[in-house]
Amino acid sequence: MKPVHHTCSPQRKWRVGGAVMMVVALPTLLCCACAQRESQQSNPGATEAASQEALAAGEVKGVDVAGLEALLDAAAGRVVVVNLWATWCVPCVAEMPELAEFYREHSRAEVAFFAVSLDDPKEMDGAVKKFMEDKELPFPAYVLTERDIDAVSKALRQEIYGALPTTIVYDRKGAVKKMWEGAITREELNVVVKPLL
Repeated sequence: MKPVHHTCSPQRKWRVGGAVMMVVALPTLLCCACAQRESQQSNPGATEAASQEALAAGEVKGVDVAGLEALLDAAAGRVVVVNLWATWCVPCVAEMPELAEFYREHSRAEVAFFAVSLDDPKEMDGAVKKFMEDKELPFPAYVLTERDIDAVSKALRQEIYGALPTTIVYDRKGAVKKMWEGAITREELNVVVKPLL
Protein backbone atom coordinates (compact mmCIF):
# COMPACT_ATOMS: atom_id res chain seq x y z
CA MET A 1 0.00 0.00 0.00
CA LYS A 2 1.37 3.38 -0.99
CA PRO A 3 1.92 5.87 1.89
CA VAL A 4 -0.31 8.93 1.91
CA HIS A 5 1.57 12.23 1.85
CA HIS A 6 -0.12 15.26 3.33
CA THR A 7 0.30 18.61 1.67
CA CYS A 8 0.32 21.97 3.32
CA SER A 9 -3.16 22.98 2.26
CA PRO A 10 -5.87 21.75 -0.08
CA GLN A 11 -4.93 22.42 -3.69
CA ARG A 12 -8.28 24.00 -4.38
CA LYS A 13 -7.76 26.73 -1.78
CA TRP A 14 -4.31 27.51 -3.20
CA ARG A 15 -5.69 27.71 -6.73
CA VAL A 16 -8.68 29.88 -5.76
CA GLY A 17 -6.54 32.14 -3.58
CA GLY A 18 -3.93 32.35 -6.32
CA ALA A 19 -6.56 33.20 -8.93
CA VAL A 20 -8.00 35.98 -6.77
CA MET A 21 -4.51 37.33 -6.05
CA MET A 22 -3.62 37.26 -9.77
CA VAL A 23 -6.78 39.21 -10.72
CA VAL A 24 -6.03 41.83 -8.08
CA ALA A 25 -2.29 41.98 -8.79
CA LEU A 26 -2.34 41.53 -12.59
CA PRO A 27 -2.03 45.23 -13.53
CA THR A 28 0.95 45.66 -11.19
CA LEU A 29 2.57 42.45 -12.40
CA LEU A 30 2.22 43.49 -16.03
CA CYS A 31 3.86 46.84 -15.33
CA CYS A 32 6.67 45.19 -13.39
CA ALA A 33 7.16 42.54 -16.07
CA CYS A 34 7.46 45.20 -18.77
CA ALA A 35 9.97 47.17 -16.72
CA GLN A 36 11.94 44.01 -15.95
CA ARG A 37 11.95 42.96 -19.61
CA GLU A 38 13.33 46.40 -20.60
CA SER A 39 15.99 46.08 -17.90
CA GLN A 40 16.97 42.61 -19.12
CA GLN A 41 17.12 43.81 -22.73
CA SER A 42 19.51 46.60 -21.75
CA ASN A 43 21.67 44.08 -19.88
CA PRO A 44 21.24 40.73 -21.69
CA GLY A 45 22.10 37.66 -19.70
CA ALA A 46 21.99 39.47 -16.35
CA THR A 47 19.29 37.21 -14.95
CA GLU A 48 21.03 34.05 -16.12
CA ALA A 49 24.46 35.10 -14.85
CA ALA A 50 23.10 36.24 -11.50
CA SER A 51 21.12 33.03 -10.96
CA GLN A 52 24.11 30.80 -11.64
CA GLU A 53 26.27 32.29 -8.91
CA ALA A 54 27.30 29.74 -6.32
CA LEU A 55 25.62 30.40 -3.01
CA ALA A 56 26.94 29.31 0.36
CA ALA A 57 25.01 27.22 2.87
CA GLY A 58 22.16 29.20 4.40
CA GLU A 59 22.36 32.00 1.84
CA VAL A 60 19.09 33.28 0.41
CA LYS A 61 18.60 34.85 -3.01
CA GLY A 62 15.64 35.83 -5.17
CA VAL A 63 15.16 34.04 -8.46
CA ASP A 64 12.72 34.77 -11.27
CA VAL A 65 11.37 32.22 -13.74
CA ALA A 66 14.21 32.84 -16.22
CA GLY A 67 16.71 32.44 -13.39
CA LEU A 68 15.08 29.18 -12.31
CA GLU A 69 15.39 27.87 -15.84
CA ALA A 70 19.03 29.02 -15.94
CA LEU A 71 19.76 27.12 -12.70
CA LEU A 72 18.48 23.91 -14.27
CA ASP A 73 20.42 24.55 -17.48
CA ALA A 74 23.62 25.23 -15.51
CA ALA A 75 23.23 21.87 -13.73
CA ALA A 76 23.31 19.93 -17.01
CA GLY A 77 25.16 16.64 -16.66
CA ARG A 78 24.19 16.22 -13.00
CA VAL A 79 21.16 14.70 -11.34
CA VAL A 80 18.96 17.60 -10.18
CA VAL A 81 16.58 17.79 -7.22
CA VAL A 82 14.24 20.80 -6.94
CA ASN A 83 12.23 21.24 -3.74
CA LEU A 84 9.41 23.81 -3.64
CA TRP A 85 8.67 24.82 -0.05
CA ALA A 86 7.76 27.67 2.31
CA THR A 87 8.53 28.56 5.92
CA TRP A 88 4.79 28.67 6.76
CA CYS A 89 4.16 25.16 5.37
CA VAL A 90 4.18 22.60 8.21
CA PRO A 91 5.01 19.53 6.03
CA CYS A 92 7.78 21.56 4.34
CA VAL A 93 9.35 22.38 7.70
CA ALA A 94 8.97 18.74 8.81
CA GLU A 95 10.85 17.38 5.78
CA MET A 96 13.79 19.83 6.00
CA PRO A 97 15.97 17.58 8.23
CA GLU A 98 15.52 14.75 5.68
CA LEU A 99 16.49 17.06 2.81
CA ALA A 100 19.49 18.32 4.77
CA GLU A 101 20.70 14.73 5.29
CA PHE A 102 20.17 13.97 1.61
CA TYR A 103 22.15 17.08 0.65
CA ARG A 104 25.05 16.16 2.97
CA GLU A 105 25.12 12.63 1.56
CA HIS A 106 25.65 13.58 -2.08
CA SER A 107 28.55 15.23 -3.88
CA ARG A 108 27.81 18.60 -5.52
CA ALA A 109 29.60 17.24 -8.59
CA GLU A 110 26.93 14.53 -8.97
CA VAL A 111 23.73 16.08 -7.57
CA ALA A 112 22.49 19.67 -7.86
CA PHE A 113 19.95 20.53 -5.15
CA PHE A 114 17.76 23.63 -5.38
CA ALA A 115 15.51 24.62 -2.47
CA VAL A 116 13.02 27.07 -4.00
CA SER A 117 10.95 28.96 -1.43
CA LEU A 118 7.48 30.28 -2.20
CA ASP A 119 7.60 32.69 0.72
CA ASP A 120 6.85 36.34 0.01
CA PRO A 121 10.00 37.80 -1.61
CA LYS A 122 9.78 40.63 0.96
CA GLU A 123 10.58 37.96 3.60
CA MET A 124 13.80 36.90 1.86
CA ASP A 125 16.08 38.65 4.35
CA GLY A 126 13.64 38.16 7.23
CA ALA A 127 11.68 34.95 7.79
CA VAL A 128 13.46 32.87 5.13
CA LYS A 129 16.99 33.85 6.18
CA LYS A 130 16.11 33.32 9.86
CA PHE A 131 14.59 29.91 9.08
CA MET A 132 17.71 28.83 7.18
CA GLU A 133 19.95 29.94 10.06
CA ASP A 134 17.77 28.50 12.85
CA LYS A 135 17.56 25.10 11.12
CA GLU A 136 21.29 25.23 10.20
CA LEU A 137 20.46 24.03 6.70
CA PRO A 138 23.52 23.04 4.65
CA PHE A 139 22.15 24.34 1.35
CA PRO A 140 21.20 27.78 0.02
CA ALA A 141 17.63 28.82 -0.78
CA TYR A 142 16.17 30.63 -3.74
CA VAL A 143 12.99 32.66 -3.17
CA LEU A 144 10.75 32.65 -6.24
CA THR A 145 9.97 36.24 -7.20
CA GLU A 146 7.33 35.35 -9.83
CA ARG A 147 4.13 33.41 -9.15
CA ASP A 148 2.81 32.58 -12.62
CA ILE A 149 2.26 28.84 -12.12
CA ASP A 150 2.27 28.15 -15.87
CA ALA A 151 5.60 29.94 -16.34
CA VAL A 152 7.06 28.15 -13.31
CA SER A 153 5.83 24.81 -14.68
CA LYS A 154 7.46 25.58 -18.03
CA ALA A 155 10.76 26.54 -16.36
CA LEU A 156 10.69 23.34 -14.30
CA ARG A 157 9.73 21.25 -17.36
CA GLN A 158 6.99 19.72 -15.23
CA GLU A 159 3.40 20.75 -14.60
CA ILE A 160 2.98 21.75 -10.97
CA TYR A 161 -0.29 22.30 -9.20
CA GLY A 162 0.52 24.47 -6.21
CA ALA A 163 0.82 21.81 -3.51
CA LEU A 164 3.63 22.29 -1.03
CA PRO A 165 6.05 20.76 -0.60
CA THR A 166 6.72 19.52 -4.12
CA THR A 167 9.95 17.76 -5.05
CA ILE A 168 11.10 17.00 -8.59
CA VAL A 169 14.03 14.78 -9.63
CA TYR A 170 15.70 15.14 -13.05
CA ASP A 171 18.20 12.76 -14.64
CA ARG A 172 21.56 13.88 -16.05
CA LYS A 173 19.91 14.75 -19.39
CA GLY A 174 17.34 17.02 -17.73
CA ALA A 175 14.36 14.66 -18.06
CA VAL A 176 11.90 14.54 -15.15
CA LYS A 177 12.13 11.14 -13.45
CA LYS A 178 9.82 11.64 -10.46
CA MET A 179 7.66 14.28 -8.79
CA TRP A 180 6.22 14.14 -5.28
CA GLU A 181 3.56 16.36 -3.76
CA GLY A 182 3.86 16.22 0.01
CA ALA A 183 6.71 15.62 2.43
CA ILE A 184 9.33 13.04 1.47
CA THR A 185 12.16 11.24 3.21
CA ARG A 186 15.83 10.91 2.39
CA GLU A 187 15.24 7.22 1.63
CA GLU A 188 12.44 7.98 -0.85
CA LEU A 189 14.71 10.46 -2.64
CA ASN A 190 17.61 8.01 -2.72
CA VAL A 191 15.47 5.26 -4.27
CA VAL A 192 15.05 7.51 -7.31
CA VAL A 193 18.37 9.42 -7.28
CA LYS A 194 20.95 6.66 -6.66
CA PRO A 195 20.17 4.68 -9.85
CA LEU A 196 20.64 7.91 -11.83
CA LEU A 197 24.18 8.55 -10.55
